[in-house]
Amino acid sequence: MMDDPDCDPAMLKEALGEIATLNTFLGAHSIYKHRFLPLVESAQGRATILDVGTGIGDIPVKIIQWSSARGIPVPSVTATDLRNDVLDTARQYAARHLSPEYLESLSFQEADLIKLPFADDAFDFVIAGQVLHHFPTDKIPTILREMDRVARVGFFVEDLHRHRIAYNSIHILSRLFGMSKMVQHDGPLSVNSGFTRREIADCLKKAGIESYRLQWHVTFRWSISNV
Repeated sequence: MMDDPDCDPAMLKEALGEIATLNTFLGAHSIYKHRFLPLVESAQGRATILDVGTGIGDIPVKIIQWSSARGIPVPSVTATDLRNDVLDTARQYAARHLSPEYLESLSFQEADLIKLPFADDAFDFVIAGQVLHHFPTDKIPTILREMDRVARVGFFVEDLHRHRIAYNSIHILSRLFGMSKMVQHDGPLSVNSGFTRREIADCLKKAGIESYRLQWHVTFRWSISNV
């Protein structure tokens, strides 16, 4: 449903908001806070970040908020998505959650991550939160190469571990908390489209990326970084 270009915009907007909530309770935000933010903190000066497939934009908003709270230079973040209606939803989300002072640190741009419209090393970091599982496996090495090409320092990816416990959990939770039919439908499908450790390693090998860190998280998520 969510990946259908003709899906109902109102249903999609509702589902994206629910995914942001799930990202808080199911560990995605925690992964970025504890694994990616230290990389931003270690950057020389103000870091630049490209977020591909941003969805509602909760990850870049959180990164800006955390940076401000820690007193480190707030990064300049460019959030991209293939759909303009999704970017409009992300702009509205950012406007609700960031003060005007910090809203200036976040920009939005339509982009296809199969062929990113940016020069080599255009950003310090490229991030992708739960994006890869939306693509056929044979496209993922291309996406990883594009992220690596555009990142001067490296990329950071967070995605789903395909596992029966994760599948059953999202199936139950999405219904228990009365989430939208789109999330009830797409949540379990997303887990089924997730990855095993071997599958991720194979995609990285095909992308020509030899040095990386692949970490499993207890909420059945993976983080992958070549920083």
